Amino acid sequence: MTGAYFYLLIGVLLAISLFSLAYKAKTRRGYLPFWIGLLSSTIIIAGKYYALPDYLFYSGAFLLLVASVWNNAPIQDKTCGIKTKRFIDCPDCKK
Repeated sequence: MTGAYFYLLIGVLLAISLFSLAYKAKTRRGYLPFWIGLLSSTIIIAGKYYALPDYLFYSGAFLLLVASVWNNAPIQDKTCGIKTKRFIDCPDCKK
């Protein structure tokens, strides 16, 4: 798939994914998943725009998937052992 609309669509979708990685990054996993997502987005755009081998495009997509899953994985609290997204959500720690 090529053309002007393809690059616009890819750009919009990558911008949405990067925004979701950067939004409230300090309360989740920090900025490392965002930087990995930015690197993978660059690989995806360069792989398609410069007609590089397909494995670069797919490795960029895989890196973006890894960054997204890592960013959304629950953080395990070291004090109570219950997996929650934030310390506030832990039912045992609210006592």
